[in-house]
Amino acid sequence: MKRVASPALWQPPLRGLALVAQKVPQAALFVLMVFSSASLGLGVLLLPVVVAAVRRLV
Repeated sequence: MKRVASPALWQPPLRGLALVAQKVPQAALFVLMVFSSASLGLGVLLLPVVVAAVRRLV
């Protein structure tokens, strides 16, 4: 059988996909952290939950 591509060719795109998969939840938690820090009403209730989620992600 003929090989389509070497494994070294697939490594950079797969690494890029893994990095994107990590950045999506980080960006969502960043937006929630900024929102909960800036707002007074809902943010006070949301801040402890978001901080706990950030700690788990880190």
